[in-house]
Amino acid sequence: ALLQERADDLTEDDEPDSTVYDGDNDTPDSEDDDPPEADEDADGSNIDEDSFVQVGQHKSFMRALTPTEKAVALLKSKGKTLRSQTLSQLALELRADPFKKIKGLIQSLINRLLKEAAEEATQKGWCDTEIGKSTNTKDHMIAKIGVVSADILKNEAIKAKSEVKIVDLKEQIKNLKDDLKTATDLRSTEKKENQETIADAQEGEAAVKQAIKILKQHYASAATSARVADGGNAVLLQEDPGFDGAYAGKQKEGGGVIDMLEVIEEDFARAVKRTGQEESDSYKSFQTFKKESQSSISSKETGLHHAETDLEVAKLELTADLESLRQHQKLLDTSIQELDKLKPACVETGMTHEERAAKRQAEIDALKSALELLAPESSD
Repeated sequence: ALLQERADDLTEDDEPDSTVYDGDNDTPDSEDDDPPEADEDADGSNIDEDSFVQVGQHKSFMRALTPTEKAVALLKSKGKTLRSQTLSQLALELRADPFKKIKGLIQSLINRLLKEAAEEATQKGWCDTEIGKSTNTKDHMIAKIGVVSADILKNEAIKAKSEVKIVDLKEQIKNLKDDLKTATDLRSTEKKENQETIADAQEGEAAVKQAIKILKQHYASAATSARVADGGNAVLLQEDPGFDGAYAGKQKEGGGVIDMLEVIEEDFARAVKRTGQEESDSYKSFQTFKKESQSSISSKETGLHHAETDLEVAKLELTADLESLRQHQKLLDTSIQELDKLKPACVETGMTHEERAAKRQAEIDALKSALELLAPESSD
């Protein structure tokens, strides 16, 4: 509070009270007048403590002033030059106080200014520390928020990509399984048909082969039935064939039937062989397709598992990142609020620390000069 009060004092732009001597009156002892022309030279410029002994036209006049009057004039002049309400107000007070209090007032004000300087140095150290901490926190939080925001964007991209990939892989896996099931069903039907074809052909082949065997036996027996066995009493009795000579059967016509049956037998044999080969080729082709489909399904299911894992990880990291962003944003807001709270006492004081220190030192120097002017009077 003291530092803020002094800051207001040091930045005060108003001119000293109108009762301070303005150089127009001739009676330095009057209540509203200061020593004539004590604060301005002939050109109208402000005079400092040295001007009392340097300006020729005032030498005799200044020698006529008492030490108290010289001190008042000096303080009033410095009050105007430095725009110091403190020095101007002291000049007014010194005129009304008895001499014994004058030095005490000046020394008290010097001590007060020195105390303020020490306190402000302490305050500045505290301000620098607190502002530094809050600024570092703010900068660190801004950097962290940037990193977390980048992670959020990355995980959002992974999440979106994984979701699309999962849908695509599930569709591909479904299509592969459907195609494999269809091929399996077709293969099962084809295999059954081939087995039936082979069985029918084999059965037909066996029947034709048996027929050929019977016919061959029949025609062989017919060729010998007309002859009587030699050396025995047995004679083959048969009806009159209606022609002269022994009956030997229809050998020529029989040979044509057997030839035809043998061709049919070969057709059945070829059907068995051809169907068997087709079945073997179809089996191999299906097995290759099945193996490739299962391999593709397995690969895509692995990819689906990875995509689902990536999605879950991205979701978890997004949740953590959003919470981290919230926490860091909260800390950032807090650091900004702390900086705003520090501004009235540490930043927005109207003058920089260096400017206040320089002005305060000038006030102290003026007060010490006033004490030096009072020294001869004190010794008397």
